[in-house]
Amino acid sequence: MLLCMLLCLSMIFPMGITAFADTADTLIWNDGDVISESVAISSDTQITVTGTVTVNAEIIISGGNVTLSGGGKLLRGAENTSNSMIVINGGSLEMENITIDGNNVAVGSTSASGLQVTGGSVTINDGTVIRNHRRLYYRDTADPGGSAVLANGPATITMNGGVIQNNQAHRRGGAIYLNNGAVFQMNGGAITGNQASTSSFYSSFYGGGAVYVNEASFYMTGGSITDNKTIADDAVGGGIFITSYGYVDISGGTISGNTAVAGSGIYFNTYSSKGDCALRIGGAANI
Repeated sequence: MLLCMLLCLSMIFPMGITAFADTADTLIWNDGDVISESVAISSDTQITVTGTVTVNAEIIISGGNVTLSGGGKLLRGAENTSNSMIVINGGSLEMENITIDGNNVAVGSTSASGLQVTGGSVTINDGTVIRNHRRLYYRDTADPGGSAVLANGPATITMNGGVIQNNQAHRRGGAIYLNNGAVFQMNGGAITGNQASTSSFYSSFYGGGAVYVNEASFYMTGGSITDNKTIADDAVGGGIFITSYGYVDISGGTISGNTAVAGSGIYFNTYSSKGDCALRIGGAANI
């Protein structure tokens, strides 16, 4: 009887497939587990990750208050070249002591990212690491960039701690791309070592080694944006690129050590009166 039960369980949860915990509001992913099919979450859920868990399909959050912690790592699978790792289109996600690692896999979809946020809210707390995300270059498409965080919708992202590092995208926002009403509030943590590149195929200026702000808002009261860069002759804004639609307010924190051919720290592009753009700097900001 016991042997029969074990055989049945092995069929339900074969080696390498993530086994969920018993309760609907708790997911426990352990070292060696693999997310091979999309995980849909729409209610209050605690996700605990221990060790390294390979992500080959999207984790989709559409509602509820979701927490992600445990000290482990979600690692993009080597063959996962077209999906976001985590999609947030409703509810809230709070992260602490967790690593979201892109594994330096070149992603070939313009809508995919480490975190793809189209609604709801995301909070990044101490111990969170978002790193090693890559986006391929597309000659014939307006690649939105944001290899680590792609916020394209009425969403709020709050960064209280942690680090977003070593990410790369072509054309717009090496690490973070904000658009379509998104709001990013940076109170602490570090955005560092990211880069954006462009191509001579494009005649317009693009860039934003760390952050690209378009039809969105970026507020900085603390933390640091350091050692980011753009790596082409027509790529500007080593730290932050602000379009004619963007709003940026910096009242604290540090922006330093970023490099670009123009606007090493901040590039404010006011080439036309397309929208209500603004750049405000004051308070205890150190630039």
